[in-house]
Amino acid sequence: MTTLDTAQAHFVSRFGDCESRLADAGPEWLAPIRRAAIERFAELGFPTRRNEAWKYTSVADIAVASLDPEPPARAGVSREDIRALLGSEASHEWFVFEDGRFAPELSSGETLPPNVEVEGLASALGKHPELIRPLLDRADLLDRPFAALNDAFQRDGAFIRVAGGASPQRPIQLLFVASPAASGRVANPRNIIQIERGAMAAVMLRFESLCKDVYWTNAMTQILLEENAELDLLTVQSESDTAYHFSSVDVRQKRDSRFRSHHIALGGALARSEIYARLDAPGVDCTLNGLFLGDGHQHHDSQTTVDHASPHGTSRELYKGILGDHSRGVFNGSVLVRPDAQKTNAQQFNPNLLISDDAQINTKPTLEISADDVKCSHGSTVGRLDEDALFYLRARGVDERAARQMLTVAFASEIANAVPQDSLRAQVEQLIAAKLERSRSAMKTAGRSPEDPL
Repeated sequence: MTTLDTAQAHFVSRFGDCESRLADAGPEWLAPIRRAAIERFAELGFPTRRNEAWKYTSVADIAVASLDPEPPARAGVSREDIRALLGSEASHEWFVFEDGRFAPELSSGETLPPNVEVEGLASALGKHPELIRPLLDRADLLDRPFAALNDAFQRDGAFIRVAGGASPQRPIQLLFVASPAASGRVANPRNIIQIERGAMAAVMLRFESLCKDVYWTNAMTQILLEENAELDLLTVQSESDTAYHFSSVDVRQKRDSRFRSHHIALGGALARSEIYARLDAPGVDCTLNGLFLGDGHQHHDSQTTVDHASPHGTSRELYKGILGDHSRGVFNGSVLVRPDAQKTNAQQFNPNLLISDDAQINTKPTLEISADDVKCSHGSTVGRLDEDALFYLRARGVDERAARQMLTVAFASEIANAVPQDSLRAQVEQLIAAKLERSRSAMKTAGRSPEDPL
């Protein structure tokens, strides 16, 4: 058996070991869904580079690690740990999830408006089976091996429901933290977000770590936007540099709904994000913004699919990569325009900045158009810092290192500035600045030249 085959057998075997405990953690109707999911994972197995979507990303290191998909016992994470992790942001209202499970004792105790629900998915399963069951029992998700793995092993996550016409004044902030006990484990949080007709909301998913060892976060988020609903989703992935992080976001949009995603990838040894947005009705608007920032030997992989299935849909996509040291980046963006999706307006662009001779990016934006009355464009660029801009700053007394830093921050700021909520935008700016500072410090320790880009 190959290493990948052994890893596949390991997860299937572990499901058999803990299937009865999983059954005890949910309603009866969930058990056959879990069983179908692990059987589908057994069919698909770990992806190889022969799979086009995984051509530039190897999961061999995860396979070798033989991680345990059963969550650890509570590690005793305290409010003080959360405050130390969040710094100045700890004063804001947070819903905290420890190793994928809702931890109300660590959460801020926010008083929600009566038309907004936020709770753990485990408790919501019994309250909203009519909504949740069809979302969990989705055959199309099982064509992705790690979504199937999440389906099989998920125990908890976030459930958010914003009632029709509601518009919460403050963003709903969720913190997913890997505890020290996460070492050698896999967390499989499953999140469900429903924004009902005419409602508006902003949601932040922030992934952080208190674990310094190897672990894996395998997250799945499903979003349902009803007619004329609006959602701003900010995802910030800032896991430890020893972590593996896979996240998948699945979006279904109904008539005249508006979805804006802002995905910021900063952490992880190997990090992959997948977004699937299906524009199911006329008048739908979808915006996907992203930034991945890599240093050391990090590997960032961003996969997006925008499926225009109805006419008069609009999608805009801007994903930026900044790669230094020996880091690697991958961007695969696919825009599908189906035969009935006339009057589609779709734009996709992936500019990348390489600030090291050893950094590498593989980018593949694609359009697949089956309608004839559309306006679509796509493109990608790979380059270095603008020498004319560097000369302009140097001529005005800015030293080279500071000039390079200014231009790098400016390249990233377009994505940060697109976050409409002031409080969330400030967090993004702070985290990007902290990432760049850590990169500079690491290079100084390694004896790199002070003129190096970061």
